[in-house]
Amino acid sequence: MTAGSDYLEVLTESIKKFAPELPIICGGPYASDSPQHLLNNHKHVDFCCSNEGEVSFTKFLESFILENNKGYRSVHGIGYRIGDAIFVNPAMPFIEDIDELPIPDYAAIDLKEYAMVENPMRIPNGRIWAPIMTQRGCPYRCTYCHEGFGKKSREMSARRTVDLIKYLHYEHEVEHFAVLDDIFNVKRDRAKQVMQEIIKSGMKIQFSFPNGLRGDTMDEELVDLMVEAGTICIHYAVETASPRLQKWVKKNLRMDTISKIINYTAKYDIILRGFYMVGFPSETKEELKATIDHAINSGFSETYFSILSIWPGTKIYDEAVRDGFIHEGHFTTMTTHDYKEDNGFHYDIDFLVSERTRGYAETHFSVERFTKNLRVYRKLGMDVSRIMEKEAKYASLIDDSSRQLGVSPAVPDAYLYNTMLSLSSGRLSMPKAIEEVYKYLEMHGYNRDSMFIDQKKALAGGGKTYILN
Repeated sequence: MTAGSDYLEVLTESIKKFAPELPIICGGPYASDSPQHLLNNHKHVDFCCSNEGEVSFTKFLESFILENNKGYRSVHGIGYRIGDAIFVNPAMPFIEDIDELPIPDYAAIDLKEYAMVENPMRIPNGRIWAPIMTQRGCPYRCTYCHEGFGKKSREMSARRTVDLIKYLHYEHEVEHFAVLDDIFNVKRDRAKQVMQEIIKSGMKIQFSFPNGLRGDTMDEELVDLMVEAGTICIHYAVETASPRLQKWVKKNLRMDTISKIINYTAKYDIILRGFYMVGFPSETKEELKATIDHAINSGFSETYFSILSIWPGTKIYDEAVRDGFIHEGHFTTMTTHDYKEDNGFHYDIDFLVSERTRGYAETHFSVERFTKNLRVYRKLGMDVSRIMEKEAKYASLIDDSSRQLGVSPAVPDAYLYNTMLSLSSGRLSMPKAIEEVYKYLEMHGYNRDSMFIDQKKALAGGGKTYILN
């Protein structure tokens, strides 16, 4: 990915030192959006492959390795170097019928070895998991997004999708499927058909959607079917609560519709995460605050506030160059969690830091959200220490930002925050932190064994009562 360009340099340099004769080829968004830049700035990279790689890379291998010739120089989608000159061939046409693609060969991969690796959903619960893609391409025109799979949605048929899932489940014991589609629910009826077939099959499996679903094309029936089929984690991408910015970045999300579906989905005991984006060119204080408020008032159990990165291959990059926010060819290699002062927003950086910190404080350190997350994660079989580690990182982030601003963090529940901060700094051991959190939540009626709120106990103890359905 473009955000990993610095790591790419370190990695490829190390590979060449270890095996200088080994050819290195790169694919993905960076190679698709900036092939000239990649080959020009990473001398250890020999080739690049743009957009979808199945056809291009296969033809490259046939020529470069099997036939031992330079026929790869005519393969569409391939970039290469001859001396100091760089050549990038026209892109390979997108694969129209993705049902024709063979199922990836997992014969040499022991998926059990990855069961406790932190996967894209951050749910290392010991279940064997695998990433799948059942749809490619996005018909929407969001200006901040790359177009590596094109702007036309191409879906795997419902039957082929279910066959793929069955194969991985019965032949490789996969129990958890991370669906990495651009937009799984771009065709709602197809999404429902897939979930209905999974339910009919009787497979006891799990799904998560870490790439984010389009919230305003969901409906309650699809949410119900997804949860019944085994969905345990859903991400909805809101980005901004500003109608003006929604229109400006061409996402055009219907805010009333997505707000309703967020709250409906929140009725289920699943991980429900919200993606937000801040730091748009021309964004005002009022618009930034409205976005943070939307997240705080939503039913999301966790939130992410990414800071806009302007990268080549996106329409917003072209606009930023045109309007003078950045220079042609100069783009940030920082991630979406690093603060950037050159995007052209209408406030100073301290205000951005303050509002983003407020968002994380409000959505991570309330008794209601903390309790639900703890209950849900435990139901998923996760080690409690992993949950605590995650929240401790957020406490540290809030503390660092607050110190930078010279203010005290305004968190809904100071005890939970301070406990996680003590864990982060090493002042509390993990067993002690877990015990402290359990004792505190029990004061609010939380039962550590049954993982639900006991209303009578809460009333008897004089504490607040939180009913979490």
